[in-house]
Amino acid sequence: MPDLSAVLQLVQALIAGLLASSYGVLSRRIVNQYLLSLTMGALFGMVAMISMVTPIIIGEGVIVDLRNLFIGVSFGYFGWIGGATTLGISILVRMAIGGDGALSGIVAMTMAGAGGMAWRQWLEPDLSCPLKSHLALGSLITLSLGGGFLLPEPSRSFLLIELGPTLAFCYVGGSVILAGMLRREILMMKQHAALQLDAQTDPLTNLPNRRGMQNILSGVCANKNSKDAMAMLCFDIDRFKQINDTYGHIAGDAVLREVTKRVNGCLRARDHLARHGGDEFVVLQTGLTKEQAFAVAERCRSAVASTPVAIGEMKIDVTISIGVYWVPDYHEFDALFARADEALYKAKQDGRNVVRVYMEAA
Repeated sequence: MPDLSAVLQLVQALIAGLLASSYGVLSRRIVNQYLLSLTMGALFGMVAMISMVTPIIIGEGVIVDLRNLFIGVSFGYFGWIGGATTLGISILVRMAIGGDGALSGIVAMTMAGAGGMAWRQWLEPDLSCPLKSHLALGSLITLSLGGGFLLPEPSRSFLLIELGPTLAFCYVGGSVILAGMLRREILMMKQHAALQLDAQTDPLTNLPNRRGMQNILSGVCANKNSKDAMAMLCFDIDRFKQINDTYGHIAGDAVLREVTKRVNGCLRARDHLARHGGDEFVVLQTGLTKEQAFAVAERCRSAVASTPVAIGEMKIDVTISIGVYWVPDYHEFDALFARADEALYKAKQDGRNVVRVYMEAA
């Protein structure tokens, strides 16, 4: 029943399109890229399997379907892991079906996978036009028709001469549609990630802002099984309003950037620095003693105060006051910040340009 089979092949292509559209949803739920590729490869493998069990039959054990399209696109977009998963499922199913066309089908599937991988490695990065890129992918998948030369006659001639042009059109057109849907999902995912980053990043200092600080630092604090000691440093720039009023807001922005640079230079790669708002910043550190936390704070204070900030020909003396709160084990972020901020208030009371450690009330 060729007509019914053709309709079923179209339905399978639509299913694959729905899977492509679901890529964005899955990518937000599956953070690990290897697992995401494996999952998408398995889903495309299932569609390829359905395609093979509802094929167009052109001879004894010789079937025609769209599996090579799904294999090629899987290699092209999900790499070795996803593509090999799709190919592996497809080969197992084709071997189970058996027949005279089994070897030819397996060779054709391998060629489609190689075409998809070649596109991923060499062609896709060099093609700025998505349409041209996906036409190239479809053309490479079309080379899988070469597997038809292994078929016995008359199936070989029927496949290559009668069905070849139609299959080539399906591979190229299917690649444009299916891969285009995948690319759209990937672009939307990247745009969403960029918007999230913008919403959580302070554009002036390029540090996490208050929202980003809550997400990043609370994530560190949320590890209740951690036995590492934790320290929070809370600091602001002394008399920052006076700097803005005297030298202007452009100079004030330059001071904020320079203070950020100097403090960052005193921290470890594993430490977290964020701009809490205005001229107030916080630092979260783990795995250090109270004495070490105080030493880090003192080093930051000294780095800022030691040299005036140069802005053109102006030199501005800048100092910071720092409050420190240290705990030997896990604490909620809000509790850390409240006590570090209280210590900062004490530093302000004691004359500024000093470090003060939070002391529990007796």
